[in-house]
Amino acid sequence: MELLKTKPTGSFNQLSNSKAIVSKALDFPPPPLLIERYAKENKVTEAEAFTAFQEVKKFLAVCATKTGHNFVPSKEVDSMWHTFILFTKSYGLFCHELGGYIHHQPTGGGDKRSLEGYINTLQALSKVFGNVDAMWWPQASSDSGFDCCDHECAAGVVQQDKATHASRVNLLSTDCASCCSDCCKMS
Repeated sequence: MELLKTKPTGSFNQLSNSKAIVSKALDFPPPPLLIERYAKENKVTEAEAFTAFQEVKKFLAVCATKTGHNFVPSKEVDSMWHTFILFTKSYGLFCHELGGYIHHQPTGGGDKRSLEGYINTLQALSKVFGNVDAMWWPQASSDSGFDCCDHECAAGVVQQDKATHASRVNLLSTDCASCCSDCCKMS
């Protein structure tokens, strides 16, 4: 099964700079019905759902600008990411705008690697955006809520500047573990 056949304008590393990626991410509008669906499924207001969408865009922008790092979203942000991914055309276009498809790689969570990834995420968000909203990004601890999913190496499989790897992106089904060790070395 092919996940996405779009060809980004360049790799994450070839885009002019991280500010351009961040700007594109933050300017991206929510797809129709995303906010309403998230609000209903998570029993939050539409304003809170919109804020969750802003936070997932920040997270994905950090992933796109800092390839080769392990990032883990909070449970709250991960929940919006799950909802955003369901809107495949919009999610694909969003990723295309950032330079390549950002895969979601679930893990068992709660382990040392997940905690380190969550701490990496908090540090990167703080560096790029300044203050980090504790409502969406709790402090790192054993009960931070980082135990669902792990954002592997900016998804680990989006580096379009490596010809052999790009062919794997188009053929990938749902598990990128077989190529992650190679991807993590790319920067």
